[in-house]
Amino acid sequence: MKLKKLSDGRTVRRTAVFIIGIIVSAFGVALASKSALGVTPLSLPAYVLAQAFTLTMGQFLILQHTVFLLIQLLLLRRQFRIRSLLQLPMAVIYGEVTDFALWCLSGIDTTAYAVRLALCAAGIVVTGAGVFLTVNARILVLAGEGLTLAIAKVAKKEFGKTKIAVDCGLLICGVAMSLVLLRKIVGIREGTVAAALLVGVVVQVLNTHRGWLDSFLSGGEEAEPEPSVAAPEKPHLVVTVAREFGPAGMQVVQQLSQMLNLPVYDNELTEMVIAESGLDAEFVRRNEERMSRGLLYYLHIPSYDFDNENANADDTLFAAQRRVITKLAGETDCIILGRTAGYILGHGRSYYHVLLHAKLDERIKATMAEFGLKESAARSLVSRGDSERKLQWRHRTGRAWGLAKDYDLCVDITGCRPEDCAAIIAQAVKAHVYAA
Repeated sequence: MKLKKLSDGRTVRRTAVFIIGIIVSAFGVALASKSALGVTPLSLPAYVLAQAFTLTMGQFLILQHTVFLLIQLLLLRRQFRIRSLLQLPMAVIYGEVTDFALWCLSGIDTTAYAVRLALCAAGIVVTGAGVFLTVNARILVLAGEGLTLAIAKVAKKEFGKTKIAVDCGLLICGVAMSLVLLRKIVGIREGTVAAALLVGVVVQVLNTHRGWLDSFLSGGEEAEPEPSVAAPEKPHLVVTVAREFGPAGMQVVQQLSQMLNLPVYDNELTEMVIAESGLDAEFVRRNEERMSRGLLYYLHIPSYDFDNENANADDTLFAAQRRVITKLAGETDCIILGRTAGYILGHGRSYYHVLLHAKLDERIKATMAEFGLKESAARSLVSRGDSERKLQWRHRTGRAWGLAKDYDLCVDITGCRPEDCAAIIAQAVKAHVYAA
């Protein structure tokens, strides 16, 4: 994402939100520090040094972030971008606000464990809120995340795994400094583990209610995708079909393909994306329409989507999907299944976007019959499939999945024969495309 001129109203709003996010995050660090139940790995070296020397934690945070910035310079060299130097003034704000927040909290009596636990919980929530704001501002990264991105880029490793490695390195560094300088371990307790596991969860919860923030950042205008290749001048007829998990949806698509005499791009598109992206074939097949939701995801989600130029493998995959789908729309008439194709192409006379949905119980029964599963296993499979599609859509678009405004037609296929549903869609497509 390129930094726009400050005269751009959106950039001014995004910058303001980013700075507010830094301030909120700094208060979260101060709350965790005051609780004395452990701080995050990123704050641990500064916390330990503040216990051993006369400088404040905020001042050590500034020094720590300065070191992170210098390491980025050494690692990236000619690839280092000048705008990343803005990490330094942001670090100053971060450190100074942390000291101010600690001063504000200095009068709180933390003798009682319940008080410390409350401060720790508040620190997690506040830190999550700060991360939520800085990530969604999409302006810059702080030096800690910048360091992780630089290492991931140079080592050609996945961002999430690199993030975990960097955090582990900071923990080891913090423990070593603590033992050498203080003859005991400080800053690592139950709060450290809780923050590592729960800050990402807080960010995800806030992301499900981010409509107000998106509206503010865009000035009330709907955000549009940024295609990686130019849209075709004379696009062909492309029907995109998004669907809830269940075998009935595919049956409708097959019937629609016959009625409109259009080829369906599903597995074929996967092979095209593999060739375009250069990524491991198994990785592409495994992640084309899903996002990991395991422990690793929640550990690194706070920093997940800062910077397109330093994208991880998931972002590389999506960029390849955009190129393939946009190119395909300029070459042939077709039906594209899933892969946020409707979002990528946008609305137009030659495009028609369909959402297929059905009652949950019916989809579970159909899944049981299709795969020979028991009800509990089928229910779990359907739930997981729906969740993965919702998560991917949210990550790619920043919007909730399944909103009617994102489609030209939403069809409830519960109890409807596939050929009948397909006939309704085909008629709607023809009316849309060939209307005078």
